[in-house]
Amino acid sequence: MATFVLVHGACHGSCCWEAVAPRLQALGHAVVTPDLPCDDPAAGRT
Repeated sequence: MATFVLVHGACHGSCCWEAVAPRLQALGHAVVTPDLPCDDPAAGRT
């Protein structure tokens, strides 16, 4: 099957995929729902 990476928007977290991820997994897919550091202004800066 496929691997789905579900990325949330700027004002959300990975919890917004709670209804979708289990349905994809039930069909045999792998699901990744990372939490992006949207509330950390220093994230990604070097």
